[in-house]
Amino acid sequence: MAPLAFLKAFGLFRKPSFAVLMGAGLLLLPIHQVYFMQTGTFLSSVGVRDSDILPAMSLGQIGEIFMMLILGTMLKRLGLKWVVVIGAMAYCLRYLIFATPGLPLEVIVASQALHGVCFACFLAASYIYVDHLAEADIRHSAQQVFGLVIGGAGPILGGWLNGRLARWFTTTGAEPGAVAALDYTGFWYVLAGIGLVAAIGLALLFRPETRTAEKPT
Repeated sequence: MAPLAFLKAFGLFRKPSFAVLMGAGLLLLPIHQVYFMQTGTFLSSVGVRDSDILPAMSLGQIGEIFMMLILGTMLKRLGLKWVVVIGAMAYCLRYLIFATPGLPLEVIVASQALHGVCFACFLAASYIYVDHLAEADIRHSAQQVFGLVIGGAGPILGGWLNGRLARWFTTTGAEPGAVAALDYTGFWYVLAGIGLVAAIGLALLFRPETRTAEKPT
């Protein structure tokens, strides 16, 4: 490993593809975290029994396993760019489903499986790309830099975003003693909008690069 490899890894920000991917990550990882903060309460509010909330959310883990099994095929057939765009759009679609009033409960529960698309097509594919892009002597450090955004800034920004949106969309009835309630429709629409911005940004600006003349997978 090269001396000061961690600092050298930050030089990847000079590569446009890395900078764009990290920018998309800073948009998507906060809304990724909000999913875990709010979905259980949301499912309860739309009529899912408390005993069924964890089984419903476990569909996301099942989706992760399935998507990881086919991720390699997707990368070969669609290319990295469109795989990460699909991942970003999955965030948008999931929150649009959550935000749409009147959908059957089965649709809302089934949409938990989109978590697997979010995880595999954006997070896992991004780690693969960082590993592909970095030189061998800084590869581990490059993964740490990316992980610093994913595991560090993501939860911090997610907590801030969750708190801010909860304040914006919490309403109290006009009657005395009315209980405050979170308007999930507006809450989820904001998160869907953030996912859409990230997807559009990736579609327009992300151009995968490679260390060699080989075409990136």
